[in-house]
Formats: sequence, C-alpha cells, structure tokens
Amino acid sequence: MSEGRDPFLAVIEYILSSASDDELLTVEEAIRRRRQKGPLDRMNFRDMARETASRVETQMPDIHAMTRRLVGGIIMEQQPGIPQAHLDALLDHFAPDSAALSARARAREGQLPPEILSSMMRQFVAFSLGRMPAAEERDLRQSMPDWPERYWEAFSEETRIVLRDMIREAGGAVGR
Repeated sequence: MSEGRDPFLAVIEYILSSASDDELLTVEEAIRRRRQKGPLDRMNFRDMARETASRVETQMPDIHAMTRRLVGGIIMEQQPGIPQAHLDALLDHFAPDSAALSARARAREGQLPPEILSSMMRQFVAFSLGRMPAAEERDLRQSMPDWPERYWEAFSEETRIVLRDMIREAGGAVGR
C-alpha cells in the first residue's frame, strides 16, 4: 500500500478483488443488515441516561423534602395529634423517597444485560413514534400484551428522562 492511500479503500479493493462469490454474498448480507439498522441502534442509551441524570440532579432543588414538608403540614392540619411514627408512615406512602425508589429502579435496570436494555429502549421509542414494524409489535404483544407499560416500569427515572427527551425531539408525545 502506498503512502497517502486511504487504508479503508485499500481494504475494500482487497475484498472486492480477492473474495470468492460466497464471501461477497456474506459482505452483501452484512451491508444489508447495517442499512436496516436505524439511528436508534447506534445510540448509547446508558451514557445518555447518566448524562441527563447528572444534569437533572444539579439543576433541581430538593423537591422531595419540600413535598414531604407540604404533605406533612396537610396531614397535621387534619390530624393534629398524630404520632410521629404514623406521620412518617403516611409520608412514606404519599411522598416516598424518590432517591430510594430511583436506586431500586436503577438496580432493577442494572440487572438487565446492556444489549437487552438497549433493545427495549429502541423498541419503546420506535413504538412511541409509530415507527415500529407491525410484525415486531405483533410479536411483542403476543409474548407480553402490555409490553409498553411493563418496559416503562422496568426503566429507571434517568432512562425515562432520556426516552421522553428523545421522543419529544423526534416529534412524538409521551403520555407517561
């Protein structure tokens, strides 16, 4: 290979001049599969989720503490003599610790292999935008009739934020 020559082109020339007919069919099939992949297949959802979560954490005040104080005040107005243990139980029910919920969701999501999580995210976005192939949706519905809801419940809050942003940017609406 001479200097200044693009190594990529050299590889292509080598393949085209040296490959057997069967090997060329294999290359054609690989190219066909690559073309079928959409932009969602090439996105790194996990990194996007982490980046979005860190942005949200730095921009948001402690809404959870404000919510608990507000709900606690309302409960105490209605039940002035409520024992602290009962108040805490009601607050945990009506204003649960989002950090704990998010940590559980992240742990649950973390148990999924990355390729499965990425596939779920791709399917969810494609479905939400009306771009999911009918056969794929039919197969999902046969194995799991309520798959969009179950996928949504499996995603951590960070992942949900990324999905909402992606769907909005692509012109879809997220009703979750």
